[in-house]
Amino acid sequence: MQFYLRSFIFVFMVGLVGVGLGQPASTADRPYLAKDVQQAMDFLATWTRVASGQDFFRDANFAGSQSCGGAGCHDQQLKEWQKTWHSKILSADLSAVIGDFNNATVSFEDVRAIVKGRPDSNLGKLQNVPIKVEVRTETSGGKFFFVIVDPKDTNSPKRGQRYEVALVVGGKWQQTYHVRPVDKDGKPGEFYFPAPIRWSVNPDKKATPAGHWEQVNFQPESWVWSDGGQATPRKPDELPVARFGEAKCMGCHTTGFKFEQSAGNPHWKMVGTTPVPGQPGQQTGELAIGCERCHGPGSKHIEAAKQKEAAGSKLDPVRDQTFIVHGLKDLSLDQQNQICGQCHSRVGNKDQRDLAFQNKLFVAGTPIPGDRGFLPGDANLAERSFFWSYANPNATPGQGMDTFWPDGRGKKSRTQWQDHVNSAHAVKGGASCMTCHSFHGDAVEKDPQQESKLRQPVKELCETCHNQAGAAKQPNKEMYAGSLNAASSQHADQGVQCVDCHMGAVGQRMTRTEAGPAAFDVSFHGTSVTLPVVNESAPNQPNAGLGLADVRGNCEVCHTGKHVMANGTEPPPKTAQELLDYVHNIKASMKTAIDKIESRVKGNKSQAGKTNIQLSNAQANLGVILLDGSMGVHNSRVDRTGTVSHFGGMGECLRLANLWAELACRDPAAQCTGEPFTRVSGPITDPNPSVCLAK
Repeated sequence: MQFYLRSFIFVFMVGLVGVGLGQPASTADRPYLAKDVQQAMDFLATWTRVASGQDFFRDANFAGSQSCGGAGCHDQQLKEWQKTWHSKILSADLSAVIGDFNNATVSFEDVRAIVKGRPDSNLGKLQNVPIKVEVRTETSGGKFFFVIVDPKDTNSPKRGQRYEVALVVGGKWQQTYHVRPVDKDGKPGEFYFPAPIRWSVNPDKKATPAGHWEQVNFQPESWVWSDGGQATPRKPDELPVARFGEAKCMGCHTTGFKFEQSAGNPHWKMVGTTPVPGQPGQQTGELAIGCERCHGPGSKHIEAAKQKEAAGSKLDPVRDQTFIVHGLKDLSLDQQNQICGQCHSRVGNKDQRDLAFQNKLFVAGTPIPGDRGFLPGDANLAERSFFWSYANPNATPGQGMDTFWPDGRGKKSRTQWQDHVNSAHAVKGGASCMTCHSFHGDAVEKDPQQESKLRQPVKELCETCHNQAGAAKQPNKEMYAGSLNAASSQHADQGVQCVDCHMGAVGQRMTRTEAGPAAFDVSFHGTSVTLPVVNESAPNQPNAGLGLADVRGNCEVCHTGKHVMANGTEPPPKTAQELLDYVHNIKASMKTAIDKIESRVKGNKSQAGKTNIQLSNAQANLGVILLDGSMGVHNSRVDRTGTVSHFGGMGECLRLANLWAELACRDPAAQCTGEPFTRVSGPITDPNPSVCLAK
């Protein structure tokens, strides 16, 4: 038997193993909520697939989230949903306001507004004269206001153009606001406009103050004219039509609306599709990401449940046609991802270019009759949208290079879909957004307060699949955590978790505030690891990038910021060059070790069965290292001088591979000629276990 490691084939069965047909057990109040990643994968294909949301919901109407509760239906799920940010993403409840409206002043420098009379299509383009814009906040009678300050108005009480907050957007990471600009008669208008001020929540929930107003963005140039080097507030009826919320925001913050534009009217309008009880002919929609946004219009489901109730029974989700979508059971992985991708992505409408979200489907420029916009179960998101990317030639300024790093990773918030669909999790692993996230409230019983709505605590989440017996069939957990006979990784000892390196915060959710530059606090939702790019002219500078927008490597998430591990460990600061050297030294050392063991026995001439077994065992130990995929980084140990140590899991694999190789070479017929990786003298007994990291 000849020993050629390079020709050894490992089958990467990620995600496909474990997809079964059994219905997992779960708690009584959540009979169809997967409690962990494995159950989420087991759910796949247990029920009937939905071929198309348009067909499945053809005769169904939106009924509103509150219709899901009551009569013993989905009370628990409704209660859980009400705790999520999906339910609070858009609200008319002003008690949700957390921004400082106590006479605070928000200043925007270098605003590139246009001169009155110039078309609004020039907004966003670089203007010649930058100006300063100030916005002042006010509170009165339980209402919240902001004033676009007019620097030339020094006499009137308002000193500018005053607007009242009508809607509150979010509040977990940021909070923005919408107003209804008054018409020429002074009455609240029909349409919403996003405010120029944006409150950024302090990521440290215990810190004071609780947040800050952002000082860059949110499109202050839309609210003023450039007038002789100063800002003159626009009148409400002069606000740019293309920036109104119906076209730019509402498609991802509401449920049960359709978006239409009347002939001759530049405004897009939200038209409700949910019947109002007791008001025939009246229809509304929901200011939130409601249940039906993910499960589909529920009127037929509700009617079916009522018919069952009248007959003295309940709907059976397996035997009965329930007319509703269960994301894990009814949808393919691609359909699952696309439900989330509607909003958790940076997109624009492919055909209705005024809109920043999906709407009706067009083919060759003609709308498809009866299309109702994207519905759960549809799989044509790409036909409805153009997706932003760093290299997209159709992207306008701010859509590509400002939003993504050159390697494609998200640089700002809301790029989760782009990150995920290009990752190994989606391409190879058969994992969707719903595989890891539950989307209902307290889905993780062990950690009910965690904000990401993960199915398991983050460490368990990764290790469920990434172990020798898991779906990934890779020894990542064993290599990183070690075993009874092998030490753990240096990083593991310091409290570093998988997500700290593979899904670290390489993006920014906000821009600069008066507290300083924006923090990197948006998690990457792919799996690849980008190493630092070293600036040759300043190799010792932290995060020193080479040209392309100072690429933020994954290692820099911890070693150039103030990221603290789950166990309280603070990573030591490292330069880009030091981080590169660390990884390259480990990989180079591992390659050298494997090459030596391989070279030692590749000329084997023995045909003895025992020798072949010994060579196979040597190969199996090296195979564990290769199958792990990190070439030693998952089990790295480097001393203070930067020297790579072969102790730990990878060291045990090399030790066993070397012992088996030397045992084989003691067969005189083997005629091994290469230098041993480590010389072994004296008698050698067969190692037990024969393969490293074995249980």
